[in-house]
Amino acid sequence: MKRLIAQIGLTYLSVLSVVFYFGNIAAYVIGGVSLIFILIFLAYEKCRKTIYLPVIASVALLACVVNLTYTAFVYEKTVDKYENFSGKVTATLIEEPNNVYGTYQYMFKTKTLGDTKDSIKILVINDELLAIEPFDVVEMELELYEIKGNSALSKKCFLAGSFGFDEPMYKTVESEHWRFRYHAIKLRQKIRSALKESLSDDAFSLCSALLIGDKYALSDEVRNNFNKAGVTHLIVVSGMHFSILASGFLLLSQRFWQKRHIFVVMCVLFILLYMAVTGFSPSVIRSGVMLLVCCLGLSMAREPFSENSLGLAAIVVTITNPYSVSDVGLILSFASTFSIIKFAPILSAKFCSRIKFIKYKGYNKITLWLSKKYNKAIRGLVGIIAMNISAFIVSLPLSIAFFGATSTVSIISTFVLHLPINLLLIITFALALVYYIPVVTLITPILTLCIELLTYISLWLVNWFASLPFSYVTVNNGFVYLWLIMYAVLFVMMLLCDNKIQAMKVCALSLAMVFLAGYITSGVLSLNTSKLNVLDVDDGTAVMYTDSDISAVLKLDCNQSNNYLAVDKIERMTNSVDFCSSVSDTTTSVNSLYALTKAFAISDVLLYDTRRSVEFGGKVGNVITPSDDFTVELNDNARVNYLMTDDGYIIFLKARGCTTLILPPFIDARNIPENYRTADYIIMNNNPINSGLLSCDTLIVSNCDDHSSKIMKFTDVCCNRVLLTVDGDIEIVLEV
Repeated sequence: MKRLIAQIGLTYLSVLSVVFYFGNIAAYVIGGVSLIFILIFLAYEKCRKTIYLPVIASVALLACVVNLTYTAFVYEKTVDKYENFSGKVTATLIEEPNNVYGTYQYMFKTKTLGDTKDSIKILVINDELLAIEPFDVVEMELELYEIKGNSALSKKCFLAGSFGFDEPMYKTVESEHWRFRYHAIKLRQKIRSALKESLSDDAFSLCSALLIGDKYALSDEVRNNFNKAGVTHLIVVSGMHFSILASGFLLLSQRFWQKRHIFVVMCVLFILLYMAVTGFSPSVIRSGVMLLVCCLGLSMAREPFSENSLGLAAIVVTITNPYSVSDVGLILSFASTFSIIKFAPILSAKFCSRIKFIKYKGYNKITLWLSKKYNKAIRGLVGIIAMNISAFIVSLPLSIAFFGATSTVSIISTFVLHLPINLLLIITFALALVYYIPVVTLITPILTLCIELLTYISLWLVNWFASLPFSYVTVNNGFVYLWLIMYAVLFVMMLLCDNKIQAMKVCALSLAMVFLAGYITSGVLSLNTSKLNVLDVDDGTAVMYTDSDISAVLKLDCNQSNNYLAVDKIERMTNSVDFCSSVSDTTTSVNSLYALTKAFAISDVLLYDTRRSVEFGGKVGNVITPSDDFTVELNDNARVNYLMTDDGYIIFLKARGCTTLILPPFIDARNIPENYRTADYIIMNNNPINSGLLSCDTLIVSNCDDHSSKIMKFTDVCCNRVLLTVDGDIEIVLEV
């Protein structure tokens, strides 16, 4: 890759991503190594023959310096100054509220905080819809706290706020409806209204996600199915959406304006407007910048170089906010696009060389036309397959690295759904375009019928792919991280090889063999592994800790119909239970304990039962009935603290250096001691009060779908990753 803009932009983005996710240590290491290389280039004349290596080293050093400076003087300064702020805030609502799992999230830009004039972004969360519009200036009484999740950081928002009263205290003081973004949002609302009035609920939610990026319109079940089927990228606004709509608009423009510069300008205006309507998210900006570069090349009758366009997009996205890389979707978007640029043409040419196309000579006009269309269709299908494989090359390791899981049917499902989803996007755009035009609205019933049919087909296919066995695989083995490092090294080597097809075969075979060997080895080592299992019991919580010398049921609390299902799952994992605890005096907890003791001879039982006596069904050794906080030493590697609060017992497990907080239903987070509010894992089955005080790396939601959606409304501010037991039992390997 000998394109300077591409090298600068992609190197800058890559280093920013590594530094953000691995912390300041990575910044110091990469920055130090880059500085050494720069000095070597300056000192030795032989090293100055190429400009590319010094540029890469300089850009890497710049990225490290920018990240450290931004963290110290923007992020930390803002958080230190306003964390725990409580008082009057005057701010402008700069975007529509998002309805996330039953709550509303508002993005504000402040004018004053107390007596201080300052302009920062804050995320305000409220259970009810507020009577305000975008770009209204609002006075509010807020309590601010730091955002722990990454999604808001990509929007340059570091603080979240909640109303300090039962009834929100706010009032609108003025409006700023003259802004371009305001009119773009109003256009988005009109499009949403047109779709809502014309389509059924399922079709409306899917089309809103496709056309205007309103992903929260989709139900939890539909989003989950798209995720399992590996086609989430088809329902978020991406380069595919931009390309299809911009190409269509360009063709329409050419019909009305013959001069190239005029219809190119019109296409540029359309791209900018569509970026504004869909919200200027980092992924949208990436797609928009690349298309704008294409339009610029078209105006000069030159074909732009795709890698340079991608590099320029990386610079534009990160130049004002280095924390844009906290958006996992952005990284996946850039990585997939880069992989498609590098490998799709090669794979497509390789596949086409193996296909016998119909030759045109000797045919009449009809058969000649049919043969041309046939060949064109085959080449198109081959191109789609090549693009899917190319994207999968990078999406596989990144999905495992970020989510600990991946879809095994992604290539096939994307290929099958490519046509219906694209047709659905085009027809939805046509419906939104003609809905408010008096005469043309006569064709809306036809468009609506097509949309309903395509929606039914798409959702049925997604549901079918998601329901396939092993369609979505969770990977928690420790060796996977070493495998990912090897994957990255081989990927770079593959980029440097001239014969990329041969290199791809060798790399795929090597990675498969290493993965198989690692999987077998981890299975052997798992005999001496600490694991935390959270079981799917539909309506409660079942948590089990296992080590080489102990099996402990830390919590088992579910309805009677699911008791024996949970016990059956535990029996598959272990032959004995050494310790169990019942930390609730509810009937469900007592019944769960009774079912467990019928299946196992248990050495120790921690029993919290103040209102009823328990008649155990099996052999039980030592029964402990504490009346206050209690600590259990499970073995040399694990200790469990049981803390009694007004809302019930909380369980805090520290094992092999990892901490896990298990919460009772509807607990008030203010009743949890501050040193227990932060953990590596938090397990809950109902939404805590004041959950913004909690923070963790991984939130595990153990409950049915309805309750899960209510819990997850604060996930943007309290955690980086969410795992649901409704997707299946969860196993966390604490240490190998």
